[in-house]
Amino acid sequence: MIAPTARALRPEIRSGWPRPLEARARAKRILVCPPTHYRVSYEINPWMQSDRQPDRDRACREHGALLETLAALGHAIEWLDPVAGCPDMCFTANAAVVRGERAFLANLPAERRPETPHHRRWLEAHGFRTRGTRHRFGGGGDALWCGDWLLAGYGPGDRRATDREAHEELAEFFGVPVVSLASTDRRFYDLDMVVGVLRPDLLAACTAALDAASVRRLQRLPGVEVLDVSLEDALGFGCNLMSDGRNVVLSDRAPGLIEALARRGFHVVPTAVSQFMLAGGGVRCLGLDLPP
Repeated sequence: MIAPTARALRPEIRSGWPRPLEARARAKRILVCPPTHYRVSYEINPWMQSDRQPDRDRACREHGALLETLAALGHAIEWLDPVAGCPDMCFTANAAVVRGERAFLANLPAERRPETPHHRRWLEAHGFRTRGTRHRFGGGGDALWCGDWLLAGYGPGDRRATDREAHEELAEFFGVPVVSLASTDRRFYDLDMVVGVLRPDLLAACTAALDAASVRRLQRLPGVEVLDVSLEDALGFGCNLMSDGRNVVLSDRAPGLIEALARRGFHVVPTAVSQFMLAGGGVRCLGLDLPP
């Protein structure tokens, strides 16, 4: 079977799921890119192994099911066309971090750098003012909005997804305080693998994978509660979630977090992302939040 193109998927999303599954707290606009060319073509994080290739047809089904869920929850889907030679372009969260009409572009590893001109072109064509950086920066994967705070990741020297120097540029560009957080486990190469924003006043975080100073910074955020996530659930990509404040879409391989969120009254939608996990990606990796 040939993997579907962006246009082949669009009617399926627009015509299905005629009503929201649950009343939502905050509708999102999400930029996605179909996994038409998705494969493990290089090894730039501990999850990627060239001898463990994803099943592209299955990946397309998982991606389509995720988009159906998001559409059913009332979120608007925007489309970035896939490009041959950019196998990880489906992970649109890494394109940039966006606020208002501003987009701070990622500076990705060399293997993924061909994606950036396409990200820039789409964002600028849709009215965003873009800025790049010479420092390493993992885009939305390493920068999460928590109300008016921007949580920004960096990590051990063998990770280098984002340089801490980029945090100063983020603070200046957006005019907001940046909370710098460091992972201690190289498997969590982006911040959104260990921290998920459920609401502006509630985070899910695997504190076991953050250094002590970072845990203290999270715990001292005014008015923000931290729900601790087990290492097992984080390795199941549970923190790599999408939340509108009421509905939470996350990996189906994080049973403890799923149960904890349900107990707190969230409408939880476990979702299969097994094929994307082979490249180190989860639910949040597959969508870039845009202003509604």
